[in-house]
Amino acid sequence: MDEEENVRYTGKNVQIVTPYQRAAGYVPPSIKMEDETSLVGNLEVIPEILDFNWVKPNNSYKITFAVDTVGHLRPMARFRSKYDLLYVNNGFSVYNITEGDSLVYQETPDKFPMDNLLYDIRGEYWYFNENLTSDPFEGLQITINSIKSTAEFDPERSGWITGDAPIRVTPSTEESKYFPWQYEIIFTGEDSSYVSIVTSTQSIKNVDNLPIADYVLLGQPFNFYVINKSFPDSNGVYEKLDLVVEDVNENGEFDLSEDKVLVGHTFKFGSNIYWGGTVFAIDFHDAIAVDQMPKPNDVYRVDFKRPFIETDFLVFTVCPGDELAKEELKNSMDNIKVVPNPYIATNAMEPAVSNPFLNQRRRLLFTHIPAYCTIKIFTSSGVFVDEIKVDNPPDKGIVHWDMLTKEGLEIAPGIYIYYVRSNKTGQEKLGKFAVVK
Repeated sequence: MDEEENVRYTGKNVQIVTPYQRAAGYVPPSIKMEDETSLVGNLEVIPEILDFNWVKPNNSYKITFAVDTVGHLRPMARFRSKYDLLYVNNGFSVYNITEGDSLVYQETPDKFPMDNLLYDIRGEYWYFNENLTSDPFEGLQITINSIKSTAEFDPERSGWITGDAPIRVTPSTEESKYFPWQYEIIFTGEDSSYVSIVTSTQSIKNVDNLPIADYVLLGQPFNFYVINKSFPDSNGVYEKLDLVVEDVNENGEFDLSEDKVLVGHTFKFGSNIYWGGTVFAIDFHDAIAVDQMPKPNDVYRVDFKRPFIETDFLVFTVCPGDELAKEELKNSMDNIKVVPNPYIATNAMEPAVSNPFLNQRRRLLFTHIPAYCTIKIFTSSGVFVDEIKVDNPPDKGIVHWDMLTKEGLEIAPGIYIYYVRSNKTGQEKLGKFAVVK
């Protein structure tokens, strides 16, 4: 500080920050997310504005994701389904589309290890921390609400889309992680709308990951079918999963009240069709009457929390704020306050005096004021005391008053009237405050 105790130097690692309320009538910039319907991954990504004065209005950004394949259910590619994939996200990048797709931020295993990205020693791979928050960039920050590591069943996104029957859907404890896609169980009025196609019970496991090759019924007809909604083909057609019956009571027949229907992917080798992995099981054990069974056209969704794939990307735009929204100003002028009120001798926001030759520098704070306004202060009898011409940045809604008259003299204790008038709209606010010494 200098002799007048004004800060003259802060250094590159020290700054002075004064928090303040937004100016009356100020509408800050906002984030607009573009359409996300084509995404396969479904982690929650939240862009937010940290610094209204640093953001670039009307700029659009693209977020892309790095993917690491951790493993497959079958060790050899020819013996697995094309949708068999255990994978994680191990980084992401942000590009400013408006400025030529320039890279403005990136998280990789080489940057801040064990912070936003964690390392799995057993699998030897990096993955997103569950609570990932980026460093600030261009006035923005990205938060990603991730999962523990690989994909997992999502009960909140799963449930009836149409209908409400008491069926039970149980994901496989292990193999479902390799097929974490979005599925729909579609019920029909036809008893044989789908018939099992798998020709071998080899490698079929139940949802507890136990081999049950001797207790599986093949060639069974069903009045429903299951589709994979995550990967339509070029004609928009969804793959149908295969259905087999787990003969829980081991009587060789499909009993709705006791057995389970296993849903899984298949692969073909030679003339045989093999089971590629169990995704989930369906049972109707809680339906105690025929009228409680699902009706034709009922649809049940089964979904997973899953990382993004390499083709996924998110786009968001920084929408400009409004420096002065007249309707917002009209509604917020009543929020103007004087702090502290009453003022008693001194207050905590005043700088401490370390120079014995200086007097205490008193000050009051006006909050929630318009960024461009005039404040006039009068005694309770109407004598003009002082005037403050406010010309703040568009978002700043505070101004300090040194509690001196227009002649530079200290004010006397008493009741004072303040009058605030917006220089842009002419809207006014009248209030009062007390000074006790």
